[in-house]
Amino acid sequence: MQFITKVSPGKGICRLSCLVRADTEAELAALAEIEGNGPAQPQRDMEISKRNKELLALRTLPRYDRARLQYRRYMDMAFSDNLQFLRTKAGMTQEQLAEELEVSRQSVSKWEGGQSFPEMETLLRLCDRYDVDLDTLLRGSVEKSREGDTAQYDRFMDVFSWRIALSVGAILLGVALQGFLDAYGVSEAVSCALFLLVVTVSVVVMVASGIQYSAFCKEHPTIVDFYTPKQRSAFQRKFVWLISGGVGAILFGVVLLTLGEQFLEEEFYGDQMAAVFLAIVAGAVTTFVYGGLQSEKYNVEKYNRENNPTPEVKARKGLISMICGGLMVTVTAVYVGLGLALHLWGTTWWVFAVGGILCGVVNITLNPYRGMD
Repeated sequence: MQFITKVSPGKGICRLSCLVRADTEAELAALAEIEGNGPAQPQRDMEISKRNKELLALRTLPRYDRARLQYRRYMDMAFSDNLQFLRTKAGMTQEQLAEELEVSRQSVSKWEGGQSFPEMETLLRLCDRYDVDLDTLLRGSVEKSREGDTAQYDRFMDVFSWRIALSVGAILLGVALQGFLDAYGVSEAVSCALFLLVVTVSVVVMVASGIQYSAFCKEHPTIVDFYTPKQRSAFQRKFVWLISGGVGAILFGVVLLTLGEQFLEEEFYGDQMAAVFLAIVAGAVTTFVYGGLQSEKYNVEKYNRENNPTPEVKARKGLISMICGGLMVTVTAVYVGLGLALHLWGTTWWVFAVGGILCGVVNITLNPYRGMD
């Protein structure tokens, strides 16, 4: 590194006119000629630079260091704020995040406090874990970037709620349809076949929706709670009418069923009224299921918690799935067995209701989050 100086005439001090880098003697000579000083004199220039040490100090280097230090501090603060925001929104503690990343809790605490910085491999794991790009995680604001529904969570949950609710309602409506067909004298084989067709379509829709829901959860394990208090309040008013309307419909069906049994003595009309009652129940159950799923949609904290489970929670959920799966397989086998052996296709549909109730009991009993919601 060589420095070129220019001495002003009549003055005893050196004035710095150009500060450049010259790695070779040829470059130094060329730059000196440009300055008008003639051939460069490296030794003399170095002596002058020593006498004017303060003047020739590379003040740009300290400024660069300061800017670099400030930028690093800014990155540390942005990352620490983003990490704390993501962890909190996911409903995780520092211990849980540390266990997942295979680091100590103290490391996570230092990251969130801006005292240290994780390795690149850990940063990439955090990006995958919280569905955020590296640039936003390090230098941006994750909270601002997620103020809107970037994952289309609201739209997906609306479609999912309708599919599941209509599928459950369709199964009960299939029972009502079977009752109508029996009342009109249609053969039991035809009515049973139509009922099984409705059940098949409904089950296919529910299974496909469940698979799509699982894929969505894996793709978006963490959702920022973007719902406003006004939106939640509006849904609560809607939810009241969904539940109360369903209850009112069932009570109205009971009234119709009672009147039909009282004034319609013929068995034909009695079967019709029973089918009408089941159709009303199907509509009410549809509103119950839809309202419940919509209520779950607004519980974003629960969504994040369930999609970021601890090992203990994973084990408990696996046990619940195994038990419920076994129950439904058993119920289906009982229904098919009674239908084939005793021709009770139209009267043993209730076993599915029993299986559903037992699954509900299992979920409530073994729920790993019981008492937290």
